[in-house]
Amino acid sequence: MALGARIRAAFGTYEPQILHLARYGSGSVLCAVVSNTVLIVCDMRHYPLVVGVMLSLLGGSSTGYLWHTNVSFKTSASSRSFLQFMGGAIIGLPFAWALLWLFRECWVWPMWLAGLTTTIILFAYHYCNAFLAMSGNRIRSILSRR
Repeated sequence: MALGARIRAAFGTYEPQILHLARYGSGSVLCAVVSNTVLIVCDMRHYPLVVGVMLSLLGGSSTGYLWHTNVSFKTSASSRSFLQFMGGAIIGLPFAWALLWLFRECWVWPMWLAGLTTTIILFAYHYCNAFLAMSGNRIRSILSRR
């Protein structure tokens, strides 16, 4: 069986890509609101940036995992996919930290602008991470049939 046929068999019929991206985008906006709200509140309370970033990661990523399993990718939640999803978010943390530090500490942007700009830059990274975490077993099964 050709690889394209295997992919269609494993993933089924795809709905129009625009609907999938709209669902993903909606979840991303929700995560960004949670994450940036945590950052702004922590900044207003004069918490160290590391505390704000860690709380933001926890709140935004947990919200993202629940949204993406139930809405974006419509898969069942599992401890394996949760750990993979959070692992990907944690791996992206140094990049997010560096961007926030650059925008907030070096360029002295207000936190709402630094957080928003960092969120926009990390959008593509998080999409790839979520896709791999939610569909990892299907991808492995396709590749193992070779």
